[in-house]
Amino acid sequence: MQKKFILLALLLHQLLAAQNSAGVYQELSDPAPTDAAAWKALKSAVSVSFANGDVRYAKHQLPGLTPQLSWDAVAWKGEKINTQVLVWTTKALPRIRIERGDLVGPKGARIGRRHIQANFVRYVMSDLFESGCRKHVIQQGDSLLVAEVLDIVPTLPLDASAVQPIWISVTVPAGVPAGTYKGNLFLYADKKYSLKVVVKVLPHTLPPVRDWAFDLDFWQHPAAIARVHGVPLWTVLTVDLIRQLFLIYFKINTRLIAKNFSEPFYVITRPGVVHFAVGAKFGRHQVVG
Repeated sequence: MQKKFILLALLLHQLLAAQNSAGVYQELSDPAPTDAAAWKALKSAVSVSFANGDVRYAKHQLPGLTPQLSWDAVAWKGEKINTQVLVWTTKALPRIRIERGDLVGPKGARIGRRHIQANFVRYVMSDLFESGCRKHVIQQGDSLLVAEVLDIVPTLPLDASAVQPIWISVTVPAGVPAGTYKGNLFLYADKKYSLKVVVKVLPHTLPPVRDWAFDLDFWQHPAAIARVHGVPLWTVLTVDLIRQLFLIYFKINTRLIAKNFSEPFYVITRPGVVHFAVGAKFGRHQVVG
């Protein structure tokens, strides 16, 4: 269940990571202290490993992993499976990127690289809430960087004494034969790293999302989309960006989205704070694929 919540949070922010003309955006400074001695004690300047998809790894803390360069997974036909790759380094890396390869199965059957996604996981500022949703008591929480956004940039620099997660998704086509599929991801950092991927596809097929017997209902405010992309609210461009985000929700079986609308416009006094000039309207809108 925890993995589903982490994946869901990452998915909700995927489109909002779209870059403007400025390119790679700058993450906020990490308020957590860095253990410089621990980083200095590392024998390898750069380490790469598959990691637990259920864990959010801190930006400037050592992940405590023994590098593992292979990932074995089991999936149904039509299922999407996920994991993480971590890069952590004692020296600055000007450019890291990951290259996808086909997974080859029985009698030459393939899960093509187009069915494999790799996204850098970016960090956002958050608060530590131990008990879920509750009244915010400032003395009981503190600011910290949290791995949250799936970025769409193909390459990314990495500072010294830092960790960079990469979210890996493999969507198994419904039409492939059952069997074991093998292939590699190639990560380029200080050198080329080969990461082995083995997926055992079972002889079962997951129904398409439209046939799943549950609904998800998300709340989304259009002002956040407009602010992240730097466009005015209710232009044709904004509506198109909203539609793109809704289609991501649609793929995970969202049928209703609760949305707040303001008239005539919103006013942002600082990031994340929206004031409405008139009253707000609330509506639920069906997602159309």
